[in-house]
Amino acid sequence: MTANLPSEPIPRKKMWRLGLWIAARVLVTVTLLITAYYLIPTPDAGTDSDLPGLLLALTIFGIIVGIQIPAIVNSKYPNLRAVEAMSVTVPLYLLIFARIYLSNSLANPGAFSEQLDHTKSLYFTITVFATVGFGDITPETNPMRLLVSVQMLLNLVVIGLVVKLLLGAAQRGVTKKRESSAAAAAAGHSSEQATGTAAAGHSSEQATGTAAGHSSEQATGTQEPAVGTGHQVTAGAGQADAEPPRQGARDEGVGSPGGTPG
Repeated sequence: MTANLPSEPIPRKKMWRLGLWIAARVLVTVTLLITAYYLIPTPDAGTDSDLPGLLLALTIFGIIVGIQIPAIVNSKYPNLRAVEAMSVTVPLYLLIFARIYLSNSLANPGAFSEQLDHTKSLYFTITVFATVGFGDITPETNPMRLLVSVQMLLNLVVIGLVVKLLLGAAQRGVTKKRESSAAAAAAGHSSEQATGTAAAGHSSEQATGTAAGHSSEQATGTQEPAVGTGHQVTAGAGQADAEPPRQGARDEGVGSPGGTPG
């Protein structure tokens, strides 16, 4: 589920399908976690400290949360992915402490007010997480009281920080998809404008070429009569230049009779 967010709202029917699909995935994941919690043998802590095991389990939990954040941001539906992540990380967190409590109870049956098994350990962990405190199961040794106190403090971290990180990642994912959709729409609009501008420029060039050709034809037609008129004027001028000698000849002819007598 890592694609662009649709610009239009999700149809109601599709939203129902997505919600059912997410619910089914969460149900399968939580079922697998609980099955592993019951089936995988739990070693008793013995005289060794359970702090290394707790730190290792919490480190794995933090890595899983860290992986979920970019997955939510890049998800096609960030809000649904955030709901799925929270629905998986919270049960995982509870199962980590339930397993630690069970391990300590197996090593020291007097660590709690009664011997814990898988179900009682999970039940006690949930009551501590929900701050219910029924009082039917209580820690009886100082190390267990400290461990329960650690869980109480980490509950605040999980509720306040982890949930905030996941919801913040969902919000960033929604914002990112909206910006991507807006940028894609702007790019498409710019491409359409560029195409329209190119088409207008091509039409303008065609119109300019047509007008220039038409003007050239008109200018050529106008010059042809002018050239013809120039020939006529030249011919008339030649005739005018030829006429004066004829007039001189007539003058000589007229003067010769008078000259002869003289």
